[in-house]
Amino acid sequence: MKAIEKTLDDLPNIDADTLYERAYALRMGEGVRVNFRAAHRLFMLAALMGERAAFYQLGLMNMRGEGRPINRLRAAMWLKLGVGRDEPRAARNLEMVASELTRAQVKEALALAEKFPYTARAFKAALSGDDADALVAVGEAFAKGLGVDIDPEMASEWYRRALAFRHPRAQMLLGLAYLAGDGVKRQTDEGLRLLNMAAEQGYADAEYELAEILFQRATTHTQAIALFEAAANHGQVRAQFRLGQLCKAGEVGRSGPRTSTAHRDTVPHLKMACDWFCKAAEQGDVEALFEQGQMHAQGLGTKQDFESAAEYYQQAAEKGHAKAAFNLGFLFAHGQGVEQDDVRAYQWYRISELSGYALGKSSAALYVNRLNENEKELAEWRAESFLTQISLS
Repeated sequence: MKAIEKTLDDLPNIDADTLYERAYALRMGEGVRVNFRAAHRLFMLAALMGERAAFYQLGLMNMRGEGRPINRLRAAMWLKLGVGRDEPRAARNLEMVASELTRAQVKEALALAEKFPYTARAFKAALSGDDADALVAVGEAFAKGLGVDIDPEMASEWYRRALAFRHPRAQMLLGLAYLAGDGVKRQTDEGLRLLNMAAEQGYADAEYELAEILFQRATTHTQAIALFEAAANHGQVRAQFRLGQLCKAGEVGRSGPRTSTAHRDTVPHLKMACDWFCKAAEQGDVEALFEQGQMHAQGLGTKQDFESAAEYYQQAAEKGHAKAAFNLGFLFAHGQGVEQDDVRAYQWYRISELSGYALGKSSAALYVNRLNENEKELAEWRAESFLTQISLS
């Protein structure tokens, strides 16, 4: 970490060409001992500073596994950026690497390459040292590999630089890094201290993350639930969904013994669950959309309403939720909330099966026998078209 810290401290006084030359020397062992890891980092910094020749070098290092495991997807990302500077070697290597990737992987590599300009702009803003948002954005780019290769140690150092501004997201992200030992030595106390600092500023994401940690560790959940509620009231979608789960399970909001199934639509803690799931679903959370389907289908915290259940299941299925597709197939199979339709039932069971839901296979196999060849062809075409559409969205 100290080497990274010194390198970043020196950046304002180094030009991109010098960084590139140092990286090249470290990679090739010219006058120094070969150090692929250090070379890789310097090439990335040089690339972010505008040295486009670094793209090709980073592509080769990922292709060959120099300093890190072979990563053809990342190699394709860098080589694609290298092609943009009319680098013929990059074009040849890109063609070779792309031939070893799936279409989805090639698409992902191109999408990652498109993120590089955004990270480069944040990097240039961060070099001033007084733009806390830019410092955090660069850290997240290295943590998630947004247009650069993933480097947790580099990410943590950028977060650390934003702490001087009491930046709550930097506090949270570095706190989580300490708790996980990701890019820094694991230090539980320091991680919790930083998360608390961010939560005390009313930062919703930190409130949620701290709540999850406390909920798992504490024997009593009062503090954790208070943090979940604070985050949820600040609009944090995962906290809203989590409260929905806790209310549905009766861990929050329940008074007295469990209620019989006869009046589950009016039970207070189930109504609270429905309300929290609704808030998260309104923000497009796929699991909350599915749970809203479940609540309406089973009459939990709301009147049983299969038509609404079908609508929620379809919205979740359109976001790739395999079990929601299965449940939608079930509704079509039995004509609950929708008109009974064996073709539609098979279509949704088939979508569920192709999305990896185990029960989808047996149900699809059962319903395909009810269709003639034309109906089967239509249903399978619809299923494949649906899956193609959501994969491209």
